[in-house]
Amino acid sequence: DEDGAGGVAEGIHDELVRAGVRSRLDDRVETAFGRRSTDWELKGVPIRLEIGPRDVADGQAVLVRRDTGEKTPVPLTEIATTVPRLLEQIQADLLAEATTMRDERTTDVDSVEGVLEAAATGFARGPW
Repeated sequence: DEDGAGGVAEGIHDELVRAGVRSRLDDRVETAFGRRSTDWELKGVPIRLEIGPRDVADGQAVLVRRDTGEKTPVPLTEIATTVPRLLEQIQADLLAEATTMRDERTTDVDSVEGVLEAAATGFARGPW
């Protein structure tokens, strides 16, 4: 616990859980911050909250989106409402991106040869 940051982080974790967000508090003080960040990124966690002593003094935390890498300061009092909205936005953004990619890579075909050709670089849609 650095200057109360651990206690604040625990409180935010509890608020997020009450708001229905699956949340984990990484309080491994023996592990470097960069290692902890990388661990959660590799696990695919969509949002990481960074809360340090300066953040606590400023009354805010930093939200980091995994999909864009964007870092946004958020007031501590707004985290429990901001995180669920942001999770929905991330889901919508990822769905839109995947749908666009699927549509761009789908080719209409009318023969087996066409299927083989289209499947080499994307998807094939046939009438049968």
